[in-house]
Order: sequence, then C-alpha cells, then structure tokens
Amino acid sequence: GNPGQVVRFAVHLDVLVDGKRVAVPAGIGIDAPGHRVAPLYTADTSGIIHVASDSDQDVFTLGQFFAEWQVALAADRLGGLRVSSGDPLVTYVDGSRVAGNPDSVLLTPHLEIAVTYRRGALPVPDGYAFPAGT
Repeated sequence: GNPGQVVRFAVHLDVLVDGKRVAVPAGIGIDAPGHRVAPLYTADTSGIIHVASDSDQDVFTLGQFFAEWQVALAADRLGGLRVSSGDPLVTYVDGSRVAGNPDSVLLTPHLEIAVTYRRGALPVPDGYAFPAGT
C-alpha cells in the first residue's frame, strides 16, 4: 500500500434499473492507469468500490462515490431518472431496505449495497463474495 494509508477496505455496489444490472465502470476515481486520485475508486467493472484513505477520521458515503462517478443520486433521482410513486428508488444494504436519502449511506467494510429503480424481478443481493485481499 501507500505510505501512511490507514484505511483500506472495499464495498460492493449493484445498480439495478428496471430489473437490469447497470455496470459500474472501471476507472472511477483514477485519472491515469494505476494513479488513484480519489479515496473512492473502481479498478474494474465488478462493482467493487475500493476505499483508501490516509486518515481514519474520514467518513465516506455512497453519495461521495456517485459524485466521483458523476451520476446524480438523491431521494428523488438516479442519474437522469426521476423518482415517483410508480418509479421508486430503493436502496438496500446487505439485503435490508434503507430509509432516507441514499446518498447518506455510510461505507463500511464489505457492505453489499444495491440501488434499485423500478427494480423488477431480480432479487436484491444480500451479500457479496469479496476476493481475498479486498
């Protein structure tokens, strides 16, 4: 790891729209190959978000990751999608529905986070098998 890096863990994000998985792109938070610029970053399209910080005082939220991704996330929208009673946006952590604003979900080690919009028939994942070392 990098010198002084005290916080390092991973969470997994699934984004489900109309029952279809939306890929989380590789390279979020990275400005050149192998050069991380943000504490929240993706190395591949697995949906694993890496969290790396040199301060154990830092608190990271789902909203920060979506801001890094440049996709809007709020109680009433997901990217360009508008939320309504017929088009609900529901966030789950480890399979349990989370009340309140999805952007305030705190990131802690090995969470499985699912952000769903009109989620369709896909079951909401309640966990993720993290590779060794993440």
